[in-house]
This record gives sequence, C-alpha cells and structure tokens, in this order.
Amino acid sequence: MQIGEDSDKNWHKIAARAIGLSRALNNVMILQKGLVDVITDGNDTFLVAVEGAAKRCGGQGDVLAGTVGTFLNYKYQSDSEISFNPQLLSLVFASMTTREAARIAF
Repeated sequence: MQIGEDSDKNWHKIAARAIGLSRALNNVMILQKGLVDVITDGNDTFLVAVEGAAKRCGGQGDVLAGTVGTFLNYKYQSDSEISFNPQLLSLVFASMTTREAARIAF
C-alpha cells in the first residue's frame, strides 16, 4: 500500500503508518490528508471523516495550513484551559473546517 492510497478498507493501515512515523520522529504531530484525515502525535490519534468536496481542487492544502495557523494562534491568544493537547485539537478543527468549506464551495 502506498501512503496516498485511500479506501474504506485500509484507513486503519494508513493510520498505523502515520502513528509509526510520528513515533519514529520523536512524536511529532502529523496531519495526513486523505479520504479520512489522520491526525496523530504518536500517542493520541484522530480520524476526521467529515464529508468534504465531491472533487479535489488545488490549494486545499494551503487553506488547511492557514487554518491550522489560525487555530493555533487562537489557542495561544486564549486564556482558557483545555485538558487535551490543544495543538492536536487545532489540527482536528482545521481539518474539519477545511473539509466543510470545500463541501460548501464545491
């Protein structure tokens, strides 16, 4: 199986590879786009399967990166306490927001 290969049958294998890569790189955070987005820091893993656009269009990764930055900045500007890893949650929210925006646009 290749990294970019997606199907309902192998999302767990894709997630396992992302988790393994994160752990091999000292638990860096990974957001792997696909049919199901995999977000992990090697310890905690989220799968985002929110419906996105019916087709892929150029620039979605750029929008995703900007959205991640926005949510991370919000976390650092906020005084609220979050019991879960706020950086990881920023990736989850960015993935969900980008998918929903693409669905609405296309």
